Amino acid sequence: VGKTYNLKIIFEGAEYNAQTLMRPPMTLDSIKITSMYSSKTANYYQVDVSGNDSTLDNEYFIGIPYINGERINNIAYWAVYSDYFYNGTYASDVTVGMYELKEGDLLSLRWISATEEYYNYLMQLVTVMYQSSFFGGPPANVFGNVSNDALGYFNATAVTYASGIAPAAEEQNYH
Repeated sequence: VGKTYNLKIIFEGAEYNAQTLMRPPMTLDSIKITSMYSSKTANYYQVDVSGNDSTLDNEYFIGIPYINGERINNIAYWAVYSDYFYNGTYASDVTVGMYELKEGDLLSLRWISATEEYYNYLMQLVTVMYQSSFFGGPPANVFGNVSNDALGYFNATAVTYASGIAPAAEEQNYH
């Protein structure tokens, strides 16, 4: 934490470089999984986390969910946060998302530190992912921090985890 990391790749005669700073993590101390809505085919749960944020300004965090040990790779389900509203304080019950779960499912959240640049990179990815090409032009490539116009992003992260079990779903009255 607090160190700068460098990447150097030589591939087919081309050199690619990137640099990133590892930011400190926000230490999670709890996760809360609450049944919010059930239909005949699915149960939806809200996931909240709590933990201490450091006093450093402009910190960013990414929450990557795992359900029963399987990583959710769709970035639309990742929690991407700034500490703008709770910098240096205890962040209580910060909602990180809604997930389709079954009673007894294990939801784990891998909470990683990020630089502002990586945060912005992820926001660009989400924007491109939801960009409508019907009225707009074709989606653009999102360039990261790797030289020579390489795609992708080199990021070093500090990681904390929180896990919880999905409780019984709220019963709904169907008519």
